[in-house]
Formats: sequence, C-alpha cells, structure tokens
Amino acid sequence: PATRAGRRAAAMAAMPPPTARGAARPLRVSLEIDGSIDLGKSETHRRSLLVLPEELQLVSDLLHHLHRRFALPAHPISAYVDGFSLPPAQPLAGVLRDRDCVAVRLSNWSPPKRRKVAAGPGKVALAALCDVAAQKEGLSAATPPLPIPWRRAATAP
Repeated sequence: PATRAGRRAAAMAAMPPPTARGAARPLRVSLEIDGSIDLGKSETHRRSLLVLPEELQLVSDLLHHLHRRFALPAHPISAYVDGFSLPPAQPLAGVLRDRDCVAVRLSNWSPPKRRKVAAGPGKVALAALCDVAAQKEGLSAATPPLPIPWRRAATAP
C-alpha cells in the first residue's frame, strides 16, 4: 500500500492479536507525536505502534507513560483522537478503542500564577477566600475550593 492510510492499516493488521483474558485486553494504538515536540535521539519514534500497558487507567496515566517512554521534554502534552481532545481525568477504556490513532501535541495549558501574600493568618485566609470567589467566577484555578466542614444532622428524639 502506497498511501499513508494503507501503510497504517497494513501495520495495524500485522500487530499480534490482543490476549484473550476476558474483558480486560491491552489496547493497541498507533501514536503520532507532533513535530513541535523535540524527541532528540528518539526521532524515529515519531510514528509508532504501541500496546498500552494494562496498568494505565486514565488519559493522564497515558500522558505520563509517553513522557517516560519517549523521554519527552518537561512540557505539558495533550492527546487527541480524530481531532477530539482526550481529557486527562477520563478513563482510557471510555475514550480509546483498540487500533485508535492517538495524536500527541504540546498543550497550550500553563499553570496559573499565584499571588504573593504577606504573612499572617488573616491575610492567608483572605487570599484563599479571594481565590475561591475567583474560581466560582471562572477566573482562576490557583487553589482548590475550601473544604466544607461536615455537620451531623439533627436527630429526632
């Protein structure tokens, strides 16, 4: 096959069949790493066929695995299937199928800037409250929301 799709189909067909261990089967995917990511000596792995380890449960686990396996630079990356972004908190079993083509690109996400707060318990609490208010407005994700204390429900006598 001379076309790109034909070569991909032939390579996927040549992969060994997945193990028959009931419902839990390893996923086989083709991986395409974007040209903007520096692979260094692993440049030949820009397009690869992979059998994903069974211990990978979430998309974020897959992204960490790719960072380690291909020694990717310390930049956030994102995964896409058919042009759709894979959210890091999603289970792989829900968003990936056997023989999917996963594209990996540099993520445009950057950690939020944190405000510097002068020492003192009142000022720290005020800064945390401001962060929570900003988060509710969708302005910042600098800190997680404050926990709500549990209260026992009143019981009837």
